[in-house]
Amino acid sequence: MTRDLHYSTRPARSARLRPAIFHLLLFLLAGANLQAATYTWNVLLSAPAGTYNWSTPTNWSPNGVPGAGDDVIIPSSRRPVTLDVNASVQSITISSTLSLGANNLTVARFGGSFSFSGSVTGTTGFLTVEVTDWTALNSLRSYNATLQPRVIHRLMNDLNSSTAGYASLASASANAGAGWTPIANQRAQFDGNNRTIADLNINSTSDQRGLFGNLWASVQNLTLANVNIVGGDQIGALAGAVINVALTNVSSSGSVTGISYVGGLVGQYYGTAATPGLISGCSSSASVTGNSSETRYVGGLFGQVSYGTVANCSASGAVTVNSNSEGSYGYAGGLVGQAFDATFTDCSASGDVTSTVGFGDNSRYLGGFAGYITATDPKTYTRCYANGNISTQGAFNGGFVGLIEAGNDPSIFSSVYFV
Repeated sequence: MTRDLHYSTRPARSARLRPAIFHLLLFLLAGANLQAATYTWNVLLSAPAGTYNWSTPTNWSPNGVPGAGDDVIIPSSRRPVTLDVNASVQSITISSTLSLGANNLTVARFGGSFSFSGSVTGTTGFLTVEVTDWTALNSLRSYNATLQPRVIHRLMNDLNSSTAGYASLASASANAGAGWTPIANQRAQFDGNNRTIADLNINSTSDQRGLFGNLWASVQNLTLANVNIVGGDQIGALAGAVINVALTNVSSSGSVTGISYVGGLVGQYYGTAATPGLISGCSSSASVTGNSSETRYVGGLFGQVSYGTVANCSASGAVTVNSNSEGSYGYAGGLVGQAFDATFTDCSASGDVTSTVGFGDNSRYLGGFAGYITATDPKTYTRCYANGNISTQGAFNGGFVGLIEAGNDPSIFSSVYFV
């Protein structure tokens, strides 16, 4: 009897399973590598003096070198860390000293576990904290006790009403209806990275309201869109008060309402006579309202600027002062409520300036550009103009300025006009 022999090209089951098992192992290994490890700096203060490098595995517990996705802890009872390579981590707790030198460290995802009570030093290197959502932005307030010139906060995504964390942190219903709680003292540079923070809500009677309360470090390349901010004194979309730092290419839109020192971008800017702060390329289209019997210093961009050098800035939003009592001077301008010892170059204001109620002769000084200009030594206004309408009741007004202080050294106006 002849038996037919049949040969199959189909592999045995065990052979068929090998590729699947191999890929599963690869997946599991990759997943294991994605799990964040926590590295603790373990060079004790009792260790001999010297340089202890980030890239030395034995300086860490567990033995190894932190990488992207890992968490880092630098306790207070440790020798300073010297960053000898460029590095990236997920989060970092600094309670001792991190010396950057010329290298850069990036915190690629800013988590709530971040804390900062130590110091960061360096020559040209920076510690950059990447901000990706409202929760990350809110966490920045956790370590602003001292000025940190080697730290940069960098916005990596647009933030708006659809971004994670918005409902509980920045919506109109957040914080029992108070909205966003300003970051009280921002002491690290903030790089907007040409991104937008939109739909920020604040509804408060407190002072120093804005994205930041007090701003002690520079801000650049940031748009604040569709803000809705209500507060007391020192109110602005970006900050209530800015202390002698550079603002570059920052803009705002929406509405800002307060009592005194109210601006579409900044409520009150403080420079110094020795080193006036530089403000350049900034603008606002926000409507600005001073809405109190004590209202003073209201402007489309700034409520007040002291010792500032302002260039290529503009405001186009309407400026309104709604009420004022006799004898309480109110100053409102299309760009700035009061300019004290400040210099303006290539700046403009196109929004209407309106006083709805006035009492007596002393209650209003409105100007298309500035409500009040005063100087202790001559300051220049060069190639600046205003073309908004001025509408007043019981007020002094001027197409460019409402009042120039008598008795002080005169400001110098060159190619300045109103339409």
